[in-house]
Amino acid sequence: MAHAENPQQVLEDMVQMWTVEHNQRVATWIERQRAEALLAEEADGVCLLQEREAQRLVEAEAERENVIIPCPSQYAVLKLKKIEFVELWYFSPERCRDAAKSSSSTMEDTFGISKVDDILTMRLVAALKQSHNVVNGCDLPISDFFRAKNSFLVHVEHAGWLKKHINALAEIFWHLENHPIRNCRHG
Repeated sequence: MAHAENPQQVLEDMVQMWTVEHNQRVATWIERQRAEALLAEEADGVCLLQEREAQRLVEAEAERENVIIPCPSQYAVLKLKKIEFVELWYFSPERCRDAAKSSSSTMEDTFGISKVDDILTMRLVAALKQSHNVVNGCDLPISDFFRAKNSFLVHVEHAGWLKKHINALAEIFWHLENHPIRNCRHG
């Protein structure tokens, strides 16, 4: 510009420099807008996928909640909460039906006195008393055994057992159910 012959030439050079710089800024702005639009589109896609996954989980949970798990007697539930041994028989479908029928009987309304840490407490008799019909796990028919284990695993989870213990039990049951002897005629 300093070598320009006349002011008109200087003005044209300045306009040309401004136009070039302006066009570069506009091109940069347009490119930034495109990049932001792509990012927004990707974010919308990710958000849509997350919403679909959340909806799928809600539907799966609702479906899971529609399944009615048979409930064993109060005695069995109390044993599980204390992490004490309880026979699988208490979790068989037939026994759970019996427990549901008897839950409205007078036994559920009858309290007994028990001693816990030198303190007398009142407890439901049904929660304290073992059934006189109990069948040992080794004497259960195999079909009842495998149906009872499903209910048992659900109830130990509700009782607050550690996940690693539940998984160990599930693995033991899986190995029993899939043992090669089960493929034999009387297995």
